[in-house]
Amino acid sequence: MFTRIILALSNTLQDEDLSVAQVATLYLVDERVRLRVGEVATEIGRPLPQASRLVDDLVRRGLLKREEDEADRRARILSLSAKGRAFIARAGEGRVKTILGAGASLPKEAATKIFEAFIGRSR
Repeated sequence: MFTRIILALSNTLQDEDLSVAQVATLYLVDERVRLRVGEVATEIGRPLPQASRLVDDLVRRGLLKREEDEADRRARILSLSAKGRAFIARAGEGRVKTILGAGASLPKEAATKIFEAFIGRSR
């Protein structure tokens, strides 16, 4: 099952030409709604300059937006653009289809437990 999920992620990345760290960043921003670059660096385990370049690329591609933080005008806040939200939606749909497809080959009891765990984590 894990292999199928990773292969589906690989196909998504190939279509979009994104690295795993870039996809992780998009999911982080989606989950947290608004993040600073320093928070992204900490979460993805990359040095700040590397995370900054990664974010710059996502902004250039139109997947992220960078806005002034009203509380601290020196800081910039990241949020998903419409294109970034569309990517997350497509990737999520693909992930769900892959998980459901892989689950169909499991015994019913195991599939039910995995499905319940998956649903519980998404709440």
